[in-house]
Amino acid sequence: MRDAVNGIHRLSRARSRPLNSSDSSESAFGCLRLDQLTPEWAVDVLNSHWRAPTRRVKRLFDIAVGCVGLVLSIVIAPLIAVLIRRTPGPIIVRQVRVGEGGVPFTMYKFRSMVAGAEDPGHPQWAASCDPRVTRFGATLRRTRLDELPQFWNVLKGDMSIVGPRPERPEFVDLLTRDLPCWSFRHLIKPGITGWAQIQGGYAASPIQATEKLAFDLWYLRHRSLLLDLAIVVKTVPKVLSRQGAD
Repeated sequence: MRDAVNGIHRLSRARSRPLNSSDSSESAFGCLRLDQLTPEWAVDVLNSHWRAPTRRVKRLFDIAVGCVGLVLSIVIAPLIAVLIRRTPGPIIVRQVRVGEGGVPFTMYKFRSMVAGAEDPGHPQWAASCDPRVTRFGATLRRTRLDELPQFWNVLKGDMSIVGPRPERPEFVDLLTRDLPCWSFRHLIKPGITGWAQIQGGYAASPIQATEKLAFDLWYLRHRSLLLDLAIVVKTVPKVLSRQGAD
């Protein structure tokens, strides 16, 4: 929350045109133009936080879908584990990600890369054709089965079913330094899927992360339980078509 407030102050010092809520790009493409963000927009978003009853309904939605997802994970996990074990390394990897309020948490994924894919303390951007990905790992990523363990993160309350994808702290520091509005993503819980994920693929660079930010901010401004349900429905054909996400 503190980062978001600081972002407002930094926006107030930047020159930008007023944001028109009926802006054609927002209506047509489901994204916000970052050069149109103003302190007034930021205050409007801060004031639009869901009331407690609505947040409780979303939490119940997360728990219900999370339980179904966890059961599915348990059913197919043995087969996934056997196939992952064909290459050296752990079955499940743990990564520190930044969650709601800028609080770090441990996110779980089925391993899709070779062991030692990164040097400690030197994270790398993931790419759609990443050479570090194993043969079976590529299948996991295209079908998003590598993200099944994150249903446990949802049940723990670290994540939501729908929301901006959580980023690694090192990348957050880089992106927040260059984009004052990046910290607004931390006003809500990160998600397994999200509006930006169904619009595009991997964010393999700061530039691509910026492009996805425009969709995340659109979701932040227009989020609702109905929109969450629509995103979940849209995620299904994307998974079946084997289009990967980060």
